[in-house]
Amino acid sequence: MQSKILEQKGFVHCSESGERGGIKISLTDKIRKELLDLLPSREKLNDFIFAQFAPQDLEQLAKTVGSLKKKLETVLSSLSPRGLNPE
Repeated sequence: MQSKILEQKGFVHCSESGERGGIKISLTDKIRKELLDLLPSREKLNDFIFAQFAPQDLEQLAKTVGSLKKKLETVLSSLSPRGLNPE
């Protein structure tokens, strides 16, 4: 189970949610700090990558990628009854 691996690495804390036997997953302070430390680098990378696009071009790109994602999910779900998680 992926959540157990993330919990062992100290990235998340898992607890029973009480709803239908599910679990509640929350980020640990450790990973929150690491993510905040990465934020300036990510912002610079996004600026570098997307600076060449006009806002309407980015909107069209997002729609195209979203459409592709839906099509891939449809194909994957037809290949496996469990979709992306065939385990």
